[in-house]
Amino acid sequence: MVDPGFNIPQNLYIGTSQYLDNGEISIHKGASIGPVGLTISNNSPDDIGDLRVKVTTDWGNMVFPHNWLHRTINTENVCPFLHFELYENCKMAICPVDLQGVLLPHHEAVFYNDCDNWFLLNGYYQAHGDHYRPTLIERINNWNGLQRQLPLEEFILNIPENLVLYPANGRRMRACRCRSGTYVVRDGLFYLTCRWPEEAAYLVAILNAPRLSEIFNVCRPVGRYYGLHPWRNIPIPVYDPANPLHQRLSNLTTNAEDVALTRVMEEMNGNQDLNQANHRAISNRINESLNAKDGIYNRINNAVDQLIPNLPNHVRRLWNEIQ
Repeated sequence: MVDPGFNIPQNLYIGTSQYLDNGEISIHKGASIGPVGLTISNNSPDDIGDLRVKVTTDWGNMVFPHNWLHRTINTENVCPFLHFELYENCKMAICPVDLQGVLLPHHEAVFYNDCDNWFLLNGYYQAHGDHYRPTLIERINNWNGLQRQLPLEEFILNIPENLVLYPANGRRMRACRCRSGTYVVRDGLFYLTCRWPEEAAYLVAILNAPRLSEIFNVCRPVGRYYGLHPWRNIPIPVYDPANPLHQRLSNLTTNAEDVALTRVMEEMNGNQDLNQANHRAISNRINESLNAKDGIYNRINNAVDQLIPNLPNHVRRLWNEIQ
């Protein structure tokens, strides 16, 4: 068992990934949308006409402009190599936006087109919320976590699967890719938008590699929080489309996604609700399938050994240090 406060010794440090300093790709934490009882709908929106929808929150039924409801994605939805666009009943966030999908400022949101429900929600929040973020808009857009993701592009066809998702914390690293601009990523996840879907697949293979699992865990300075530590402690090279090894890892993700989808369809048995209770079990089943003899995880590990040549010796030294 790894001590939660264990810091990786300097003599075991490998290096920092170039993705931390890449000008084209940024790694972000998802939006801290809340309080959940005010800003997350408990059901799918009901179209009531006039471009408005009725939703249910912890404060009862409320009506909002239809384009204020955004599908969200969070850590309980993430399994290794799992495609998220398969699941249509994700939680919906109430995000006041204009007709172009850009987040509205507070003074416009509370009086938007005679829709007073945001005014009411903001009043509830100001009566019981924190003083550091005095309006509900500031709360859901803390550190610009929501604004940088808007507008969504969910109605644009042929968006590539170039968004990489991995949990902010957890027992074991897991990652998947999906189409960028189709969900609001919540703060249980970190995400990065890649240049090509092949690059996203390459990174998903590396993040899911069993060879790196314990290193990802040990390099966390506090508890179970991953944050940016995988990139600060593992020298993951920037994807090169001309590099055959990078291409191989990308192709292995495509194969693993097929295996994950088959296993998930078997496990879910027609139930498309990935709740937190069964998502761990499904992740374990996926890992079992990928761990099969001569399976995909073996090939991913072999490719990672070539990608980071000093990794095997580093793993042995690391385990000797923490035992």
